[in-house]
Amino acid sequence: MQQGLVPRADLIGDAARELAGKIKQSLGTQEEATLTVRSISSLDADDVLAAQRGIENALRAHDIRLVEKPEGAAKVSVTLSENLSNYIWIAEIQSNNTEVVMATAARKAGKLATSTSMILESKAFFFELENPILDLSSLDRGLLVLDTEAISLYRRAEARWEVAQSVAIPGSPSSPRDMRGRLLVRNNSLQVYLPGRTCTGTLEPALSLECKVGTTAWPTEFGPAELESGKNFFSASGVGPFFTVAGARDRETPLWVFAELDGRAHFYTHMLAPGGAFAGWGSDITGIESACGCGRQVLASLPSDACQPDSIQAFEIVDRQAIAVSPPVELPGPVTALWREENPNAAIAVSRDLRTGRYAAFRLSISCGR
Repeated sequence: MQQGLVPRADLIGDAARELAGKIKQSLGTQEEATLTVRSISSLDADDVLAAQRGIENALRAHDIRLVEKPEGAAKVSVTLSENLSNYIWIAEIQSNNTEVVMATAARKAGKLATSTSMILESKAFFFELENPILDLSSLDRGLLVLDTEAISLYRRAEARWEVAQSVAIPGSPSSPRDMRGRLLVRNNSLQVYLPGRTCTGTLEPALSLECKVGTTAWPTEFGPAELESGKNFFSASGVGPFFTVAGARDRETPLWVFAELDGRAHFYTHMLAPGGAFAGWGSDITGIESACGCGRQVLASLPSDACQPDSIQAFEIVDRQAIAVSPPVELPGPVTALWREENPNAAIAVSRDLRTGRYAAFRLSISCGR
């Protein structure tokens, strides 16, 4: 490694102790565990070994006995990862249930595990609303916004967006608490997908919308998928139930990545053969194209809860491992929607601002590192 890239012993020790403390808290009274450590970071073999020994010693200091036989023992799998500014150590703990914890430590300047670092650009929010924003589309004539109560066309008036036209969404069957919606625009026509109903409409001569009750497959990057009745997740043949999906590429091989209900991102080949899973992402992911790296990145929210600010980061898939290729973009609250635009080079993220309670929309795109 280049001089200055070797982590300090205290950095490894601090991260190991922090991670071990969180693992102990997750295990509770359980005293035996198996431990595996793998690295998808730029750490060399000596540093990975030092990190593993540090974690082992820190776990023993918490009176956790490390065993080789899995019978009756918890299973702890640690992944050593990183982004541009931090080492990120993620532990997946399988005991009575599965839990993911992590520790971070500032990394020294150097290269990521991939040859190209990128910038995930977040255009300053261009729209904000009191009602939850489900989806939106930028048009030459303005901004078409789907929220939980209406679809509205907004036009820019100086520094503000003002409603030009609005159509209420007709009453519908009961919806999940975290309502989802999808908006697609083709020339003068539009399609709206909502729980238990679909709607069609036009933009000209006036904004219109007609809805029909019934289950219809939603469009996703993967293809049509059914939104489970009364739920906020999808089902499709050949894969497990999922919240979101992204098309990806592992070197030259196309892959599908599904954020499934167990809290992990699952890889599938293009023919839907299972290819492993990754812990450490939130439930919102989408694929995006760029002129950087392999040309195809996955944008993923990072683990958080509804009471914490969220962030989104760009990843590439290398040997079925997720490698961070950009610093995270911080948002003012939890992510409530993440959809790729019809232009595959950009995505729309919606976040509920914890300070104001309003919903803000952001456009995300990738530029190559300088």
